[in-house]
Amino acid sequence: MTKFQTKLTTAFATGAVLLNALAPLAAADTNLTVSGNGSGSTSTAAVSSTTTNTVVQTNVANISNNVDVDANTGGNNANNNTGGSVDVTSGHANTDVSVSNAANSNAASLSNCNCNNDTNVTISGNGTGSDNAVALDNSNTTTLFQTNVAHVSNNVDVDAKTGHNNANNNTGGDVTLTSGHANTSVDLHTAANANSAVIGGSHEGNTGNGTVNAIISGNGSNSDNAIALDLGNDVLVTQVNVADVSNDVDVDSDTGHNNANDNTGGDVTLTSGHVNNDDDAGIVIDNLVNFNGADIDNCACLTDLTAWIKGNGTESDNTIAFAGDNALTAFQTNDSNLDNDVDVNGKTGYNKANDNTGEVSGASDPEITSGHANSSVDLLNTANKNVLGEGSTLAHDFDFDWNWAAIWALFMSH
Repeated sequence: MTKFQTKLTTAFATGAVLLNALAPLAAADTNLTVSGNGSGSTSTAAVSSTTTNTVVQTNVANISNNVDVDANTGGNNANNNTGGSVDVTSGHANTDVSVSNAANSNAASLSNCNCNNDTNVTISGNGTGSDNAVALDNSNTTTLFQTNVAHVSNNVDVDAKTGHNNANNNTGGDVTLTSGHANTSVDLHTAANANSAVIGGSHEGNTGNGTVNAIISGNGSNSDNAIALDLGNDVLVTQVNVADVSNDVDVDSDTGHNNANDNTGGDVTLTSGHVNNDDDAGIVIDNLVNFNGADIDNCACLTDLTAWIKGNGTESDNTIAFAGDNALTAFQTNDSNLDNDVDVNGKTGYNKANDNTGEVSGASDPEITSGHANSSVDLLNTANKNVLGEGSTLAHDFDFDWNWAAIWALFMSH
């Protein structure tokens, strides 16, 4: 309830009401009384209570990963043999590259609105011609800067080769060349730049039931009485993320390149393995950058304002001025540059079986089989998310240990 009686000068503007402190303060009442002073006296009470919180959180990360992997098998020679079968088998060429980058997270929780407080200001019973004034300045200012800058460069070069076997000029038996599979897997994750801020009182259980009572009563004739109340709350939140992510992935997988030429007296069989860059052995690139979340709770500390000016003497001058200005300023900025360059080459085959001659009794025709060449690229970019509002950040559930699944789920949930 709000009561205005007789003469009341008031200025009251409401934005988002935010009073805060880094650590909760015990609720305390404010009582100011000017009373019982004699005629012609001058009484002044000036109280200033200022709470200022400044939080600066800054992270700069420069990450450069250069990965060069070569897996080669084969390169065998079985030439110019006489009197038996020739069997050449290359093993598999398996490469598995996993790169995970996690950088830059800021979390801030500022949670005391000085709620549950009562403010009582009374000027009463002072003599004729007295001059009485009470000035109460109870201001709370919170300034929060959260900045992340991430420069991430991932260069991955993978070569997997199998085969390149030679079995030439053999006499008197079968020739069998088998190349193993060339399997490559690149798993590249980059998570960078998350700001989370919780500002407000309800997170600490404040119920916001403070009252303000301003009373000027029973003062003598020609007295001059004034109450000035300034209960202001200012919050500035600045969240800035800058991310430059460059992914350069080059994958070459080769199998085959076998030669079985100029053989006499048996079957010739060439088999190339598979080139697998898909399914579980594929190219996966996930980029998750730039998340700003601010959960700003309106504390609503003031629930009752009672202002009385009554029963004062003839030609008295009485004024109550109340300012309850609350200002909220929030800046959320994201700047992301994502550059993904993916080059995948899967090759199989390139086998040669030329100028081979079977036995007089007859041998089968040369047989060449090339494996499959499978490639898959899964590229996901998620960038630049700003959320402002109560309950928007889920800061207490945010996994700042950079659990990839948890971060991804949180980011996509908004």
